[in-house]
Amino acid sequence: MWGCFGVLNYYLNTVNGDNFLICKTIEKIPIYEGCLLLFESERFINIFEQLVNYILENKPNKKYILTLGNYNRNKNCKFFNSYYKYSSNNLVEDGDILLCTNTYDLLVNNVFIVDTDTYKPFFHCRLKESKIIQSPFGKLEKDDIWYSHDVKYCFSEYGEIASMTRGSELKFWYSENGFQYLAYQYQFLKLYSGPATRFIIFNKSDLLNWKFIKLIFSFNQMGFELIFIYEENFKDFAENNELDEVNIFAYLGDKSFIKISDHLCFSNSKEIARNIEEAHESLKTYKGSILSFDEFLTRHVNNLQHIEPNKCYNTAKQAINSFSDFLKLHKEKRHLLIADYTNKWRRL
Repeated sequence: MWGCFGVLNYYLNTVNGDNFLICKTIEKIPIYEGCLLLFESERFINIFEQLVNYILENKPNKKYILTLGNYNRNKNCKFFNSYYKYSSNNLVEDGDILLCTNTYDLLVNNVFIVDTDTYKPFFHCRLKESKIIQSPFGKLEKDDIWYSHDVKYCFSEYGEIASMTRGSELKFWYSENGFQYLAYQYQFLKLYSGPATRFIIFNKSDLLNWKFIKLIFSFNQMGFELIFIYEENFKDFAENNELDEVNIFAYLGDKSFIKISDHLCFSNSKEIARNIEEAHESLKTYKGSILSFDEFLTRHVNNLQHIEPNKCYNTAKQAINSFSDFLKLHKEKRHLLIADYTNKWRRL
């Protein structure tokens, strides 16, 4: 068998396999972007970890091919058209990898499958970063999945949802990934009949920010039960519960999403999800917690005199319509039009 490794930041420029290179060097691997490197199977297995580390270090800027099979033996292999199709597809994003069964088996615990149909018999995947971080809730994986285009996979399994948002994270919510997150979460909530809670951590300046107001009205319109915690009270809660560096802790079923300092973390552990659930229950009854959206509007009426509630509700309905229209698009059109939809959301 022969292994194939490709680093692509532009299309493969032929459809006949002319840019395959046989790589026999024992020393450092020569990386030629836009070219497919071939290795005999023993050599490929020996350097596989090196190839994976290269992807981890460079994944935000490239897309990759990583396959192992007899089909790679000939430069004009019959599967080259699949490689070309993958390299030229606008839906393939930086950091995506084309794997075969053999390489998937080597990485099975470290990848998310994006698509299994388009490039048969290959798998379109993304590589997870497996750095383990200790937290007050338990061991977590450092992973940016919930702030990326992979976020839809966070909503693939139903379970009680309890999220958290801070006013300091508005930049994310008005980014393209943030818009997609909102759209997929709206889709999830339409199909889900159980309780859906979102804790909102805010300060006085947030109350004067139209982006913050629009976001919380949209969350309300999506169907969340909103619980508001003043930022100083949340800091006090964190200190008393040894959560000083934890900015966000949330769960969806058995999946957990935590932000510790600047580290985005993820876990599939039921135990960690239940630990977060217990922390949420304590937070609900903590001093100053506001347990409903209406109570929040009433309690802060003096700080919200600049808003017109009817206008805010209408804007939130427009946001919901925008999420719904985006979800009706074919996935290729979503990719092409995401910037337009995000700009529309910003302008509402």
